[in-house]
Amino acid sequence: MKKLMGCPAWLELSDDRTSFIMVEERAETVRYIFKLSIAGFGAYSIAKKLTINQFPTFKAGGKWDQSVVFNILNNRATYGEYIPGKYKKKNRTQVSGDPVANFYPAVIDQKIFNAAQASRRNNWSSGRGRKGKHITNLFAGLATCRYCGSSIKFVSNGRAKSLVCEKVLGGLDCVRFAWSYGDFEEAFMNLLKTDERLRLELSIPLAELDVAARSKSDREVYNARTSLAEQLRVGPVSLLQLSVAGQEAGVSTTGRVVKNHPKRSFILTLTDGYSRIGRPAPVVRTVKFAPLKVSQQFGLTPRQGQLAALLAEGESLSAAASILGMTLETARWHLRKIFSLTNIHTQEDLVKSVFSRCL
Repeated sequence: MKKLMGCPAWLELSDDRTSFIMVEERAETVRYIFKLSIAGFGAYSIAKKLTINQFPTFKAGGKWDQSVVFNILNNRATYGEYIPGKYKKKNRTQVSGDPVANFYPAVIDQKIFNAAQASRRNNWSSGRGRKGKHITNLFAGLATCRYCGSSIKFVSNGRAKSLVCEKVLGGLDCVRFAWSYGDFEEAFMNLLKTDERLRLELSIPLAELDVAARSKSDREVYNARTSLAEQLRVGPVSLLQLSVAGQEAGVSTTGRVVKNHPKRSFILTLTDGYSRIGRPAPVVRTVKFAPLKVSQQFGLTPRQGQLAALLAEGESLSAAASILGMTLETARWHLRKIFSLTNIHTQEDLVKSVFSRCL
């Protein structure tokens, strides 16, 4: 019998070098890599998760680099195929013979391999990735617009992060609303915390949600968030739709995008038809600020001090404008002036500053 010359890293040769033996620990790692890839994780994030969780590498002194994960995901030997005479010539891969099916023991089946490739192509075409420290967007590729069915896209200008309908971003007709990402994630987490069935279906312990929402160690947070993102994709979720109340709530298909409308909501539906509506938690105003003190602390006009105080008390910009008897456009103008005078760049940071200096 012809002697075998070598094999993939998750296999080893028998003592007489005539057959392959599966190294089950490594085989499980390969299966896990494909599972994460199908769930939408890129090679970088998979390598990071393997490193954080101290998965043994396949080579002594090796490390889980994204190139290693990339090569495993591209390797047809994972489902048993052997490509004979594969070698490099002038920077191009040459193959001297036809692929041989079922040459190696398969660690996955070809359907799983193909599903991973489809998921990777989707990531490339959408420009989607998860290279953030704690995964920036848990819902990438999942959420859709309730009005037009288009994808909900994650938008960031470096400071503010929002979820917006793809059609709205393209200037096409759809209800023009946006949802601050942090606010949406908090609303989503709150729904899971209050609905035991959703947690059980998604296999997410309550303690894990707390870790995902509040930083402990980098390892704990990253694991909790990647686990949640993974379960949302391979679990029983069939639909996640974002919406506001529509035109009757004063949000139109033209004009400026309305952000964080008070009637914003989302619908989470499972494959068995179980559906729940999630909304942001109502603002509980437990703190009142004296507008005069705010004005003095930040060097603002009395009107600007009133606006900053209301925002710090939990009012939205549109609600604060209504309370002060000004148009939303005027409130936005005042807010821009406040940012300019204080060298503060976001509404969230303004609220934090008011709390730290005016309580």
